[in-house]
Amino acid sequence: MAARRQSFLDTWIFPQAFYIALTVGGCVFIAVTKTAGISPVISSTVPIGIMIGYFAFSWYVGKLRVHDEQTGDNLYYMGFLFTLSSLGTSLYQFGTDASTDEIVRNFGIAVTSTITGIALRIFHNQVRRDPADVERAARHELADMTRRVRTEMESVAREFADFRRVCNQMLEEGFDEIARQAEKNGDQVRQAFEGMAAKAIKPVQETSEKIAKSLDDTFGRIESRFSGVAEKVDTVAASLDTANASMAGTISKFEAQADIVAGKLANVVIPDEVLKTDVVTVLKVLAASVGRFTERAEALSKEQGERTDKLSDTVLRMAAHQKLLLERLEKQAEQNASTTNLLSRILDRDRVSVPNEIPPVAPVHANEPSVEPPIFIPISAATAQGEKPGATATANGADAGQQASQPIVEKVQPRPRWWR
Repeated sequence: MAARRQSFLDTWIFPQAFYIALTVGGCVFIAVTKTAGISPVISSTVPIGIMIGYFAFSWYVGKLRVHDEQTGDNLYYMGFLFTLSSLGTSLYQFGTDASTDEIVRNFGIAVTSTITGIALRIFHNQVRRDPADVERAARHELADMTRRVRTEMESVAREFADFRRVCNQMLEEGFDEIARQAEKNGDQVRQAFEGMAAKAIKPVQETSEKIAKSLDDTFGRIESRFSGVAEKVDTVAASLDTANASMAGTISKFEAQADIVAGKLANVVIPDEVLKTDVVTVLKVLAASVGRFTERAEALSKEQGERTDKLSDTVLRMAAHQKLLLERLEKQAEQNASTTNLLSRILDRDRVSVPNEIPPVAPVHANEPSVEPPIFIPISAATAQGEKPGATATANGADAGQQASQPIVEKVQPRPRWWR
C-alpha cells in the first residue's frame, strides 16, 4: 500500500488532484456553513487556512512539481472560487427571510478569501527569484569557472610539458645505464662461459685418457688369459688323447690274452663233469672281471667326457662373456663419442654467440669411451685382494654368464667314444 501511495505521489496527476480536492472541499465547506447558519468568521477562516496550507505544502514539501507562476495563479483562483461560492450561497439565501444587512455582511466576508488569495500570490511572486537574475548569476559563475578552468588547464599543460621533459631525460639516462649494465653482464657471462668450457673440457680429456689406458690394460689382460686358457685346453686334449690311446692298447692286449686263453681252452680236453664245474666257475669269474673292467672303463670314459664338456662349456661362456664385454665397450664408446660431439656442438654454438672469446674444443675420438664401473675385476685388484687371477677370471666369467643374457652359441659335440 505504501508503495502504491509513493508511486501515486510521484505521478504527474497528483498536483492537479490535490489542488482540485482542496478547492472543492473549501467550496463545499463554505456552502454548508452558510446554509447551516454557522458563524461567518468560521466559514471564512477555514478557507483562508486551506489556502495558507496549500501555499506551505507547495513551498516546503516540493512534491507538487509546478512552476512558481502556476503556484501563484492556483492560490489566486482558489481564493476567487471561495469568494464566488460564498456569494452564490448568499444570493441563494436572498429570497428567504434573511435580511439585507446579513447578505451584505456575507458578501464582505466572501471578499476576504479573494483578498487572501491575491495577497498570497503577490507574496509568492515577490519572494521567488527571477529567472533572469538566476540566469545572470549562472552566467557570471560560468565565466568565472571558465577562467579558472583555463588557468588550471594552462598550468596542467606546463606541468605535463615539464613531466615529459623529465621523463625523456630519465629514460635516456636509464637506457644508458641499462646499456652499460648489459655490457658488464655480457663480459661476466662470457668469462663464466670460458671458465665453464675449460672446466667441462678438462674432465672429458682426463676421462678419455684414463679410459684409453684402462682399455689397453684390459685387452692385454684378456689376451694373456685367453692364451693361458688355450694352453690349458691343449694340455687337457693331449692328456685325453694319451689316456684314450693307453686304454685302447690295454683293451687290445686284454682281447689278445682272451683269445689265447680261449685257444688253450679249446685244445685242452677235460671231462664233461670237470668242464661243467671248472669252466662254469672260470667263465663266471672271467665274466665278472670283464664286467668290472668294462664298468671302470665306462666310468673313466664318462668322467673324462664330463670333464671335457665342462671345460668346453667354460671356454664357451668365457668367449660369450668376452664378446658381450666387447659389445658393451663399443656401445659405451659410441655413447661417449655422441656426448663429446654434443658438448663440442654446444661449445661451438656458444663460441659463435661470443666470437673469438671461447678457446676451441679439443676433439675426442669415438673409440675413447667414458668411464663406467668395470664388469669384471681386474687382475691387479684380484692380486691386491689375495686371490688367484685364474680363479677370479673363472668366477667373473661364471657370474657374468648367469647375470647377463646368454648368447645363442652352438655347443661343441664331444668326441665319439671308441667303446660305444
